[in-house]
Amino acid sequence: MSTTRGARAPAIEPFWQRLGKIFAYPLQREALLTIVLLSIARLLGYIPGLVGWIFDLLITIAILRYAGEVLYRTAHGRMDAPTGLNSDDQRGWTLFWVQLGLVLLVLFGQFVAVAMEAPLLGVLATALVALGTPGAMASAAIDGDWARALNPLLWLTVMLRLGAPYFLLAGLCLLVAASAGNAQELLESALPGPFAAIASALALHYALVAVFHLMGYTVWQYHARLDFEPDEGDLLPTHATDPDTDALARAEALAADGELAAAEALLREHLRERGGSDALRERHRKFLRLRGDKPALLADGRETINVRLARDDERGAVTMWRECRELDPGFWPADPDQVHRLATRAATMGLSDLALKGVSGFHKAFPKHADIPRNYLLAARLLVDRFGQDAKALELLRQLQQGYPQHPLAAEIADYTKTVEALAAKPPKA
Repeated sequence: MSTTRGARAPAIEPFWQRLGKIFAYPLQREALLTIVLLSIARLLGYIPGLVGWIFDLLITIAILRYAGEVLYRTAHGRMDAPTGLNSDDQRGWTLFWVQLGLVLLVLFGQFVAVAMEAPLLGVLATALVALGTPGAMASAAIDGDWARALNPLLWLTVMLRLGAPYFLLAGLCLLVAASAGNAQELLESALPGPFAAIASALALHYALVAVFHLMGYTVWQYHARLDFEPDEGDLLPTHATDPDTDALARAEALAADGELAAAEALLREHLRERGGSDALRERHRKFLRLRGDKPALLADGRETINVRLARDDERGAVTMWRECRELDPGFWPADPDQVHRLATRAATMGLSDLALKGVSGFHKAFPKHADIPRNYLLAARLLVDRFGQDAKALELLRQLQQGYPQHPLAAEIADYTKTVEALAAKPPKA
């Protein structure tokens, strides 16, 4: 693979979510035309003697050349099928030698197994080659080095870098190959001579193009892990013009691969540099919740409250305030000036308990803040109006009168104190 690092993964849909499109790829006009023409050309292989063998070999090279072009273009982000005339001869030969090398490796494993009278060794050799084939073919199509592609250490490197998706890819490739083989047997037994040859070749060529497209798509999806940098320009996908949408899609792709930390970091950087929509912020918080990062959730909550209050979204700010206080009852916004605004709005939303608890302890957290009387006057009103705790409210009001006799709210506090005293003096209703 190429050794260029640092490419950031674009918004790529995981291959397992688009298998329908992947296996429909050979139905594109250029791909289908190439498959059909080469399948018909397989009839030349029935010419007796060396001539027929040469024709069959050339057709095999041609379909491998085309499949290699499919893999190469897909690995660079192009989902449109190439024309057969634009295929690269060198890639065709490279892929042919890799395929031949893989076959020879299997035969060598079988030979050693027979020689050592160890049948299990032959099975293991075949399984290893089958498992390593996607890595070998992908490497050959990208690097053009057939010898390096046959190195089992390279297969292991690719497996380790991709992890579980690699084994899913290998399993799909084996499933398609087995299905194509079964289809060939069925067609050859059901159709007469030339028609059987053409139909059998159609099944083989179709499966080959689909599998190579699948391998190329996997390389494109994981190009950053494989140290492979796709070509610039029109080979790369067109991203959404909305930067939030693009960032969300890229983060989702990382999360789908199990890279939650990378997904969260991507959105955090985007929010720091550009800001972002509520949907993007909520997605960022979801990644933080999945990671169980409570300090980061609280820090993000303070920032989100700032943003929502700045655009007069008090309801959204109160919702975030409530979420943060559920995480940490001792949570305070970044700016203590915001507490009264949040508590007042919470009270109008029917969240009286949140409003009361949200101002409780304010004098300890911010002992010199000018809003202490205002916040505790609000608390006293809540105690009376929403909780019916007149005595507790009266005690709080008298403390305010003693502690802040010169405050601008002193007269209002005195008037409300008289009101609560009158309420407290009334006998309870029977």
